[in-house]
This record gives sequence, structure tokens and C-alpha cells, in this order.
Amino acid sequence: MRTSKGCHDDEWHENDAMVSIIKEANLSEPVRGVPQARQAYVLYEDERGVCAATEHAIVDGRLRPGRVVSLHGLGERFARATGADTPRILPPEVFVSTQTIFGWVSGARYAPMWFAIQGRQWAHRVWWPNLIWLAGRKSGRVRVFAVGSSRRPTGSMRLYHAPLMNIGADGSLCEGSAKLPRIMHEGVLEAIEQCVYESNFSHINHKETLKGGASDREHVAYWRDKERTKEPVRVGDLKPWGRLNEALKG
Repeated sequence: MRTSKGCHDDEWHENDAMVSIIKEANLSEPVRGVPQARQAYVLYEDERGVCAATEHAIVDGRLRPGRVVSLHGLGERFARATGADTPRILPPEVFVSTQTIFGWVSGARYAPMWFAIQGRQWAHRVWWPNLIWLAGRKSGRVRVFAVGSSRRPTGSMRLYHAPLMNIGADGSLCEGSAKLPRIMHEGVLEAIEQCVYESNFSHINHKETLKGGASDREHVAYWRDKERTKEPVRVGDLKPWGRLNEALKG
């Protein structure tokens, strides 16, 4: 197939050899009670990735010569088939929603932060930082980062390591006694948040929870001081992680 000029829909024509490369592929014979294939799509790829697609009718278990279809149109067809194009009203705090992830912002709140270390349980009533949450629909993975404000983010917004225990260097939440919802979607934001806000923090998962590094003891001392002063978390206390665009790729 051609790759020298790039793969754009206007460079492909139905009379080109590529649309009839696959003629003799054998498919499974029809089985009673099993849906029978009537149509197939073939994806073409160059060194940059998928760049074109052809649509083929299936006759007598074989692919017929194909015709070029746009990748955008192909995406729309699969979206209709899976229901992914069904309109949904999203909560106002949600700033990104795709078929794989969704993300939202929670503003600073004055509430207890619980700790359970070496058999002792206690809480400090403090100002929690503004947080950005990214949740995987299928993976169930939740990542949490701190941000300087609760305004609607942009891709260039700077993220910081959340100054919280039980969260990894990549932002991944380590579940404790509180379990994440089995099915992840925008309707369970509060249930996801509670796995952090109502958890019993037991240990730091990396040393950059605070700028300059912190041990378990230093981390707890930081929040004890915040309870005493009733001051919010300062951006200057936090270790930069990167930009939101980077996190959305992970």
C-alpha cells in the first residue's frame, strides 16, 4: 500500500489496488443460532498508525472487494452500535469524558482527615486541597492530583502530587478499607471521593507528598500543624507533578 504521501481520505480511491487486496479470506461457516457476519471492516496502517479503512460485504463466507470509508465515519458507526453516542447530562464538575476515562474537580473542603497508624486512629480537622480526579471506566484505576484552584481546568494546568497518604507517585489511589465502585461512571463521583475523604491514611506511598520530601512522621506533622493554624494548603508546599495534558495520556 502507499505510505509516501501520507494517509488521508482524499488520497485513496475505490479503484486503487488496496481496496481489493483481500478477496479470498475464509470466514467461519454459518452456525445455527449464531449471528452471521454480513459486513467487515479492514484497517490499514503505515508507520504512523491506522490511516485508512475499507468496508467489505461478506458473501458465501468471503470478503468481497472493498470500498474506502472515512475513519471518522467508521467511528460514528461503532459509537451508534455500542450506544456511546447516547447523549448524557454530565455533572458540572466533570471536565473530561471519553469512552475510557472521565475526570472532575473537587474544591477545597474543611473536614476531618483520618489516620490509622501503629494501631492508633485519630483525625485532624483541616482544609483539604483542591483535587483533580481521573477515573478509568474499564480499568477501575483512579488517579488523584492537587491543583492550585477549583476552576475548570485547561490542558496546560499544572498538577501537583496530592499531599495525601495512600496515593502513588503517578497519582494512583491505593484502596484501603473503602472500596471503589464496581462500575465506574460519572454517576458515582461521590462514592469514588469517599474512598479518599473517609479513608484511614496509614502510610505515604512516595516521598514527594510534600515539596522537599517527607516521611510518614513529617507528613503527619504537616497536617497537625494545618489543624492548629487552620490554614489551607499552599501551592508552595506542594511538589509539581506535570501538566494535565500529560496525565490524560497516562
